[in-house]
Amino acid sequence: GSSTGGNVSSSGGSSSSSSGGASSGASSGASSSGATGSSSGASSSGGAGTTISANTTWTDGQQIAGSVTIAPGVTVTIAPGATVTVAASSAIQVGGTLTASSATGTHAKLTGSGWTGISVASGGTLALDGVDITGATTALATLTGATNAEYDDGTITGASTPFNIAKGTTLGTKHANVTGTLGPSGIAGSFVASFLDYNSNGSEGLVITDPTATESIEDSKLH
Repeated sequence: GSSTGGNVSSSGGSSSSSSGGASSGASSGASSSGATGSSSGASSSGGAGTTISANTTWTDGQQIAGSVTIAPGVTVTIAPGATVTVAASSAIQVGGTLTASSATGTHAKLTGSGWTGISVASGGTLALDGVDITGATTALATLTGATNAEYDDGTITGASTPFNIAKGTTLGTKHANVTGTLGPSGIAGSFVASFLDYNSNGSEGLVITDPTATESIEDSKLH
């Protein structure tokens, strides 16, 4: 069902739906590594993919040909309005920082067909504002030890798992949209959302998977 108005917070149990005026995010992303496109910073290749070891900017038209890891202490910035294409089965793992500020004007975009998604590893920080994510299997995941993860003013389209939040970690989102969903999100940690429009597309929606998990959802529409 769909619900509007008010706030919802819950812990334990299983999925929640909540409230309020939905907000729309649209946007664009950028991406890098192991591939073609313009980018700066050192990178090294290995059997598990490419490690980005120096600060880098992902610009419009970048192609990511394989999985990439942002090393601890390294910042990758997605340029405003940039579109980055990620190859199938490729992942972006964040051990350092992945950031973007593209909420005004044209959104940035991370796109591809059947790519794995973004995972925030131990010590990693995600700060995406105005980045649309399309075609990822698990769009946003926090792994044990992730420092901070925030996704604002963007749209996630066609994900099997839009959000997957590990126990002991937190994902925050404001003014985001989730649409064309192919499966539920899993919340074992803490999920903090406001002005979220989450269309479960007939799946279970936001599912709490650990008894210690918490949700705080305000002014949002879950349907």
